[in-house]
Amino acid sequence: MKRKRKKYPEELAIKAATEYVTTDVTIRDLQNKYGFKGVGTLYGWIKKYDLDIADEEAIKIRNIMLEEKEKSPREDKLEKEIETLKKQLEQEKIKVKAYKKMIEIAER
Repeated sequence: MKRKRKKYPEELAIKAATEYVTTDVTIRDLQNKYGFKGVGTLYGWIKKYDLDIADEEAIKIRNIMLEEKEKSPREDKLEKEIETLKKQLEQEKIKVKAYKKMIEIAER
């Protein structure tokens, strides 16, 4: 029986691989931090994203790309506010229906 391979988000893979080749962090620390299992997983990412300790320029570019994908605290706050407003809107729509029904009943 074949084992299922777990898929990891690309952002996680790039972060972990980049962190490994640019810092003194251990593989075990990265496994604990990012939640991947095998050493081969990390080495696969390093190969896949063509990371090399000597290739600092490529690493900087990938880090910039990752930062652009991450949401700022302001974006997170605005998204939460939008969700709150959507819920409030739905509640108001329900109230409007209820008021219309009450008026309809009162006019009978």
